[in-house]
Amino acid sequence: MKCINCGRNEAIERGLCAACITESIKITPPGTYEITVCPKCESVLVGKRWVEENGQNLFEKKLLESITTNDKNGSIDLAKSNIRIHDYKGTATLHISVKRTGLDNIEQDFEIPYKVRKVSCPSCNKATGSYYEGKIQIRGFKEEDNPLLEKITEFILRRMDIYSKKSNDSFVSSVEKLREGYDIYLGKKNDCDRICKDISRDYFSNLNVSKTLAGMKEGHEIYRYTYSMRILDLIPGDIVEVNGTEFMLKKISPQVVYLIDTEKNRDIVMRQNEFFSSRFNIRNFSADKRRFIRISGTDSETVFMDSLDFKQVTLKEAISDPEIDLFLYREEYYRL
Repeated sequence: MKCINCGRNEAIERGLCAACITESIKITPPGTYEITVCPKCESVLVGKRWVEENGQNLFEKKLLESITTNDKNGSIDLAKSNIRIHDYKGTATLHISVKRTGLDNIEQDFEIPYKVRKVSCPSCNKATGSYYEGKIQIRGFKEEDNPLLEKITEFILRRMDIYSKKSNDSFVSSVEKLREGYDIYLGKKNDCDRICKDISRDYFSNLNVSKTLAGMKEGHEIYRYTYSMRILDLIPGDIVEVNGTEFMLKKISPQVVYLIDTEKNRDIVMRQNEFFSSRFNIRNFSADKRRFIRISGTDSETVFMDSLDFKQVTLKEAISDPEIDLFLYREEYYRL
């Protein structure tokens, strides 16, 4: 059967040949296209929702969706474009291709004027407006500057850098360095929960969470949360009193603290919950750390000499180390 339009070629569909079908296909571009982009994070406003996606790719995708064709069996594809969403306005040159089974691709160039509206998204408005949902307070027990608290604060900032790449609601509103430690203000409460859980896992610490009413929104109460992290920032030889008994700190692990009862000269182990639920007092003094040199030894005892005053000390154990540290406290020597 010949084509009912041209009468020359064989008809393949609806009485038309391939050439006439191709000629009948029309591509209709939109008028001036407008897109709204956040200038800070480059999220794109799609309908009423801000989308955290590559703005360039999303712009091309939405622009392509606005182009129509009268061929119901054809699919429109974007071969290339010169759109730059950082420009305030411009003309997008689009190379459009209509693909159809049984026909050669129909390709056509269009020049479409566009405008880019720069509007800060709600998340960036929160971040730049000192908004926060949670505050993490990092505190120790020593009054002087402690590098451990600074290390933990740097950990929080590194973790937030990772979170912020996944969500615009994850941001650090501000960081305050205080005499007693650090205050880190975060935009999302869930980030505080996750970070404090990690700190509790990695450091011998105690967490208290409190909340204060910050206002009302759509009839609901809005709260701000304070996460008070107390880090046991002691070192071997520090003296601590627990439930009226005096101890010397031997070692700290993330979940357990090792102590020496200075009166009975015996080791004890306390977990986080047990220690922080006790009545404890961190003394502002420590045992005197001394370096000792091995002089002699047997299978049951070893003699060491103080490297400063040459005083000799005999320990009732076999020790092969040429040098060790001993801690002097109340005229007694302790090996930690």
